[in-house]
Amino acid sequence: MRIKTVIMAVGLVFAEARGAQAVTVQKSTFKNTQISMFASLETTIDCGNGTTSTATAFVFLSGGSFVNPFGSGAGTSVDVFGFSNGCTGQSFGDASGFIQGGVTGPNQPLTSAQLTGTVDASVDFGSGGTVPISLDLTFTGDGQLSSSRDTTETKTATTPSGPFTITIQRGAFRNRSADVTGTITIDGVVFPVDLTDGATLLDNDSTTITVDKP
Repeated sequence: MRIKTVIMAVGLVFAEARGAQAVTVQKSTFKNTQISMFASLETTIDCGNGTTSTATAFVFLSGGSFVNPFGSGAGTSVDVFGFSNGCTGQSFGDASGFIQGGVTGPNQPLTSAQLTGTVDASVDFGSGGTVPISLDLTFTGDGQLSSSRDTTETKTATTPSGPFTITIQRGAFRNRSADVTGTITIDGVVFPVDLTDGATLLDNDSTTITVDKP
């Protein structure tokens, strides 16, 4: 099986006001320790008739202690953009959900963590039904520990149904880059994950994450 995983480049920018009103797909706030991962996944799959094809997806995960809009506790916000299964022809622009629990760590001083669990994510703002998404990921922090405060970070995923913008606002925080191993399963397609510096482990006062579709 040919596996290709590409880390999306992330730029730190100031958020700009939009002329047109965007639709908020998901918004959540985390505090204390947190795990953040944004990547483009690709894998070769067996179509079952002697042929193979490719499955692709953008994935954004944010796991940790949350304070809203789901009450309080620990869990993982999951967003999948531009999923495509070359064997079945299935595709969708966005699937969003929240996994209650399944978060281990990050420990101090941000060297290890795990995300596990399954959610039936809402597809294309609910119009496309739901799709099962499962996580079984281990994070190993091995980068330099650094500190910062009051930042706004924007990530963009371009899909056949249009772009999605992820805005991350943080107060004071410490962070360390982390390697990621394990699997992400989307609608039965297993994406093996083996990333060097593919995620970030954080300890922060507060992080607010907003996913918009312009």
